[in-house]
Amino acid sequence: MTDKLNELFHVCGINDFHFTYQKVGEENYINYELTPDKKIVVNIVNIEDVELEKLLEDKINELKKLFN
Repeated sequence: MTDKLNELFHVCGINDFHFTYQKVGEENYINYELTPDKKIVVNIVNIEDVELEKLLEDKINELKKLFN
């Protein structure tokens, strides 16, 4: 997970996102907005979730497609 999270930080950093990392509730999720400002919220409450790696990878790929 750490490598994917670092990659997400990198993608968001080079594209000027305001990045929020939080641990709220019971669900892992990643949401972003492009307007009016670029914002991304990464909520990771369960690092042992087997779907977390895929969630991070999918969001990274989605953001890369937007900015390439």
